[in-house]
Amino acid sequence: MILRSIVLQLDGNLELVKKEFLGYYAYSFFLDQIKKIDQEKAKMYHKKNTFKPFTISPPFIVGDNIYLRICFLTDEIFSLFVSSLFDAKTIKLKEEFKIIKVYLTQEKNLPKKISRLVKVFSDDKNHQIPDFLTIKILTPLIFKKGLDYEIVPNAYLIKKSFEKRQLEIYQEIIFPLPKFFIDKIHLQTKAVKIEPFGDFVGMVGEVRLKLEEKNSSPFALEFFGLGIKTTMGLGQLLIQKK
Repeated sequence: MILRSIVLQLDGNLELVKKEFLGYYAYSFFLDQIKKIDQEKAKMYHKKNTFKPFTISPPFIVGDNIYLRICFLTDEIFSLFVSSLFDAKTIKLKEEFKIIKVYLTQEKNLPKKISRLVKVFSDDKNHQIPDFLTIKILTPLIFKKGLDYEIVPNAYLIKKSFEKRQLEIYQEIIFPLPKFFIDKIHLQTKAVKIEPFGDFVGMVGEVRLKLEEKNSSPFALEFFGLGIKTTMGLGQLLIQKK
């Protein structure tokens, strides 16, 4: 199984990106692109409670540039989306943004913060697994637990969210998490408004894991995100070795 994340560099209204959480608009743009290639797939992914083999960040700013990250959990959805971009010059994210470049692989001229978001992960790859991994939570993380919501991650919630998403997409656990415990937490609350759903309050920051067993599956976690509405920008992650 190969997982991929790509980054689009955009040009447009910086103030809009700074002030508003455009995750839903990024999701709508993504579905519009898929619709160009496969209308039935786009219609299916738009339905509530339908598995979605992708995660999408809200547009974000590094330096004076705007970026958008998309993670793909199957080869099919990656091929559909990349094919849809061949003639795309602009995208609509509440306002029109120009596509400057699509980064499918890391490039030397990319800022370090962006380069580390462009990745390919294979489960049969030989990875050097450290004793500690840090989950950087980039956008508000919220778990749904029955009828309630939890915003402070623990080992159970992380494992359950990761495995549930895999079962929805693959009908099996392809990336089994090793045994781990949370060694350190440094989090703060952050509120965002996702139009048209309303306000959401979750956690951003860092969670350090101590691995009691070792395999490469925790690196796959980054592509899935954690918690609810990862296709609309919540629960976006970066995994670091430390």
